[in-house]
Amino acid sequence: MIKLEPAQQLTLFDEDKPLGVRGDGPLWNIPDAHRRVHVFPVTFFNDVAAKVAHFKMLSLEELQQIILDARAPTKVQLRLLKLARFGDRRTLNGSLRHNENTEAISGIELDYDKEQVSFEMALQHLQRLNCHALIYTSPSHTDAKPRWRILMPLSREYHPDFRQIMVRRMDFWFGGNGFFDASSKTLSQAFYFGNCDQCVVVRGQYFVDLREELRCYDKRKSVPTAEFLEMLVMDSGKGVSLAPEDNPRQESPEETELKITCALAVIPSDEYWTWLRIGAAIFDGMGDAGLGLFDEWSRESSKYNARECQRKWRECAKMRNISVRTIFWEADQQDSRWRDTYKKLATEGV
Repeated sequence: MIKLEPAQQLTLFDEDKPLGVRGDGPLWNIPDAHRRVHVFPVTFFNDVAAKVAHFKMLSLEELQQIILDARAPTKVQLRLLKLARFGDRRTLNGSLRHNENTEAISGIELDYDKEQVSFEMALQHLQRLNCHALIYTSPSHTDAKPRWRILMPLSREYHPDFRQIMVRRMDFWFGGNGFFDASSKTLSQAFYFGNCDQCVVVRGQYFVDLREELRCYDKRKSVPTAEFLEMLVMDSGKGVSLAPEDNPRQESPEETELKITCALAVIPSDEYWTWLRIGAAIFDGMGDAGLGLFDEWSRESSKYNARECQRKWRECAKMRNISVRTIFWEADQQDSRWRDTYKKLATEGV
């Protein structure tokens, strides 16, 4: 427990019981022996000066409620949080929040402020990871200019150096190239919370530090932009039709266009990542000539925006690792009878 002068004493909301062994040891000891929900250390600071800190063991749901309840007239009047434990060493200005005073991390925080990827899109991709997390809108968030943060608890405490590894993995998962703000990489950086529109707990099967698949990003130097998110997580061969009759080299351009048209008739265009992948697949099968077909199919969605459709088409053209056969695989998942329609029209010479 941190020993400070009475006026500077850290407020401990939980019982004064030791944490479990760090490193490869057991998980944290939980005061309530019957409590089965995973809890982790969270440090709260009253303001950016960080001269006063409060430490508490929380579950994701408890932290969610604290964030939802936090309200203040302005952003700077809100408190800040950090998934870490700090010691009692202060800077010359009296701050407890600095790298040298960070004793252990219990999770990572990821801050997004590029105002391009919506909260809903981020939530969907986070759910695909199947890890425990909490995502909430930043105090400055608007629908037109989305800003949000992700909090991801770890299965146990780690040495502070491990944070850089985990942040890097998640940055690559979301597209890489500095997807998250540089502040996400700063060890002692704390983040405002409160005045938020949305705050959602994501319950998965894993803690992010135990998600072995993310290790593939540890040595990667560069990846495509965030628009390639879906393809980064697809297994080899999954999502692509392997049927011999779906080899475009066996068809004329007219036959390929007809086949794509019939397949698109059974594929909804509402889900963003499906829409993006199918757009790239259309380009693979038809090149620039596929824009009209992509636009026509996109119009079936209530989310259709002509300008956005044009802009995304240019990005779809860069996704060269997506095959036209993705369309046929996706159509088979929706309604395999589309093939009967195609064969009939092809036979009739339509």
